[in-house]
Parts: sequence; C-alpha cells; structure tokens
Amino acid sequence: KLHLIVWAASLFFVAVAVPVPLYAIYMHLAHYRHRMQRNYIRVLFMVPIYAIDCWLGLLWKTNIYLSSVREFYEAFTVFCFYTILREF
Repeated sequence: KLHLIVWAASLFFVAVAVPVPLYAIYMHLAHYRHRMQRNYIRVLFMVPIYAIDCWLGLLWKTNIYLSSVREFYEAFTVFCFYTILREF
C-alpha cells in the first residue's frame, strides 16, 4: 500500500515537472533563430527524460536499459551545456 502512495505522489510530481520544459522546448522550436538553440533544447530535454526514467524506476526495480539511456543522455547534455558555455 505504501508503494502505491509513493508511486502516485511521484506521478503527480512528474506530471507537474514535465510540461514546463516541454513548453519551453516548443517555444524554442516555434521561434527558432540560431544554431545554439539546438543545444538549449537538448539541455531542456534532460528534465522529462530524467523524471520519466525515475518514475518508471519505481515500477521496475532493476532496469539496466532505462538507466543506461538516461546516463548516456546525461553525458550528452553535459557536452551540450559545455558547448553553450564555450560559445558565450
């Protein structure tokens, strides 16, 4: 029973956290002006990917595939963030 309460609470936080960066991504795509916005979008995608991965991690205790995708994308996001910092 406690597991279902924690799962439902985490679903609520995922539902709150995911639409905000998705809206920002949409706005960047709608008003695409320069090449650096690609890196902004890639960094913004980290929030939904990480939130959904953690939420699914509550369903499946050991899922090496989801964690691997998240870790690879996290490294790619750090690279994109470095690229943003280098351009400024």
